[in-house]
Amino acid sequence: MFYNLNPTEAPVFIDESGRSISYKDAYEQINCMVDAIGADKKDLAFLYLDQSVSSALAYLSFLNSGQASLLIDSAQNDELKTSLLELYKPRWIWTLDEDIDRYQYAQRNCPIGYLYERIDYVPSDIHSNVAILLSTSGTTGSPKLIRLSFSNLESNAQSIKQYMQITDKDRAITTLPFFYSFGLSVLNSHLAAGARIICTNDGLFDKRFWLTMHDQKITFLAGVPFTFEMLERIRFERIKLPALRLLVEAGGKLIPERVRNFYEIARKGGFVFLVMYGQSEATARIAYVPFEQLSKKTGSIGICIPGGKLWIESNGEKVSDPGVDGELVYQGDNVMMGYACSIEDLSKPDEMKGLLRTGDIAKMDEDGFFYIIGRNKRFIKIAGLRLNLDEIESYLNNETSHPSVVYGEDEILKILVETEDESLANDAKEMIVSRFRLHPQRIQSGLVNKIPRNSSGKIQYTRLEKR
Repeated sequence: MFYNLNPTEAPVFIDESGRSISYKDAYEQINCMVDAIGADKKDLAFLYLDQSVSSALAYLSFLNSGQASLLIDSAQNDELKTSLLELYKPRWIWTLDEDIDRYQYAQRNCPIGYLYERIDYVPSDIHSNVAILLSTSGTTGSPKLIRLSFSNLESNAQSIKQYMQITDKDRAITTLPFFYSFGLSVLNSHLAAGARIICTNDGLFDKRFWLTMHDQKITFLAGVPFTFEMLERIRFERIKLPALRLLVEAGGKLIPERVRNFYEIARKGGFVFLVMYGQSEATARIAYVPFEQLSKKTGSIGICIPGGKLWIESNGEKVSDPGVDGELVYQGDNVMMGYACSIEDLSKPDEMKGLLRTGDIAKMDEDGFFYIIGRNKRFIKIAGLRLNLDEIESYLNNETSHPSVVYGEDEILKILVETEDESLANDAKEMIVSRFRLHPQRIQSGLVNKIPRNSSGKIQYTRLEKR
């Protein structure tokens, strides 16, 4: 069985109510589910997941059945669900509810949740190594998918387990959804270590979440930058969590002030705070900053994870000198097989060969630590001047007290500040004019009630571009 789920009496999943499922019980339920799916042929499945025990078991069941599964947000709107269904026409759908078009799908017996099989299913050719499919755009319903193999999942889980020193004594809580690569990697790495996963859909502002954290003696808490903004608001440093061993961040860059703040909270609290970097194309993780180096390397994405290689290329040549910027390139067994934009693409073999050009612009310091300074696709030109939108956005968020987002097109830079105070939008504009010496007519600034983010906390720039 994948992740070597040994059928022991030790708990593997615990829900918000404290109900536990042992590795033995999970093993038996997964085998029953695999029997329900059948293994006559490799087919495509859509799994509509949340952060529940049932979702975790369904994911593992389809993984062990050998099917190729697209992991989807169970809360995704119906229009997006329908567009993906029409494009990929999966044989199987697994869901937590019965809200399925009965004209296309028939319900099958299933020990966990609800299982449906397409009535007019036409067999498709899917490469034997394809295990999991993830959307390139989180919950936006993008038809462009990332093809991950069984070895991708195993490699990344073992690497994370190694550098985080995860053991069967650890207990992680599901702060991130399973359809998001970071949340999935937390699940996989803890299963690989024989640890426990406490499954909850409660949020950080729910009292029950923190009661669960305390009562279940959680050792591992993960989050994206937005998570850490929330932790600051609720005064995380005042919460007593004596069992906490690891606080980890990925999914975007934390502002230096926030890194320093949580470093101090961790140091005083006696636990480790890890800042990490990754991409879904690399099954989640690529680099991390060792805790003992964090105070000296604030702003860095760190060093490469075990088993991988990381370097910078400029003009097609590998850069070895510190301080020279170029594209960040990663090599490792966790690099995806490639993308898919249609059902036909699922038959393609490994197109990446373990090499990922991240699209991020980075530099390396004299100690071999890497720093992201921008992204290829987040640039615009104004009066011939090439502007790094990530750099401008980072500057604003460092200098202002309200979250800001920067986007735009050639000749026009746009700023939105999450506030109701109109003066702050004008202040942001003036700061950019002064800092980057741009003509005021080339900048548009305004307010937004809430910056649009997907379920993993990442800003949805495409929604802003339609404003």
